[in-house]
Amino acid sequence: MTRADVFTKINDQRDFQDAIWSNREQYRRSAAHVLVLQGQMRKLEQEWYDSKRDALQERFVKIAAIAVRALEEIEPNG
Repeated sequence: MTRADVFTKINDQRDFQDAIWSNREQYRRSAAHVLVLQGQMRKLEQEWYDSKRDALQERFVKIAAIAVRALEEIEPNG
């Protein structure tokens, strides 16, 4: 997969997140993003242990997109 393909997948995932999170104010704080990222990392770890290699790419894309969202929305000193 090329870098351009990776960024396209991340952008697509961000669009999906905007559709489901747009009105959920609790996700607009850094602590909430940290908790969501931790949950996704636990899922990634379990998928890796369970040898669900086909799910790893999608999980990494979700994690990257959540991190991008956090950077976009993080409040200074939040």
